[in-house]
Amino acid sequence: MKDTKSSISTGLVTAKSGGKKKAKKGAQPEEQKNLESCAVFVAKEYPEFQKKCLTILREFEFDEDNNI
Repeated sequence: MKDTKSSISTGLVTAKSGGKKKAKKGAQPEEQKNLESCAVFVAKEYPEFQKKCLTILREFEFDEDNNI
């Protein structure tokens, strides 16, 4: 749980700073969103479709821009 809390805190700080996303060519820059908090849902057991999704996502590596 400590590692999870640390990861969430780091992600929230990154999100607050706006990340590193660039606007597409010719598009207006996206308005910055102010994030103040996040919610974490914990369960003893998840429905089968969520288990499959989490298993698939676990196999991918994401970069700092949350791209696979």
